[in-house]
Amino acid sequence: MEKITQILTQLASEMPGFLACALVDKEEGLTIAEQKSEQDFEVSITAAYSVELLRAQKRALESINEQDESIEIFAFTKNYLFISKSVGDTPFYLHLVLKREKAVLGLVFAFLRRYVLLLEKAIEEWQKA
Repeated sequence: MEKITQILTQLASEMPGFLACALVDKEEGLTIAEQKSEQDFEVSITAAYSVELLRAQKRALESINEQDESIEIFAFTKNYLFISKSVGDTPFYLHLVLKREKAVLGLVFAFLRRYVLLLEKAIEEWQKA
């Protein structure tokens, strides 16, 4: 678990516009690990709600006979970007909240690809331990 926490800390330091992130169980919406730049921000609440979005997207895909489990959700508001992305074949997803005015989407997507791969490896190691 320590390696996962280190990866989230590194993500927080590099991601433009970073506000918070959480590694979340896909089934229950429970936050396994989190990192925040503002301690009052309740990332576990936004992460839990995003599980409902992931489930709805999965049902939508099933309705068209699509079985892809690598669902990504992007929500944009005036002030925030919310990104929820499956972490490979693990039972977890990464939930990321960014301040929209500071986020640079090209960098966000590049860092997201990198950190999802790092998290996938760390989760596999953690589950084997």
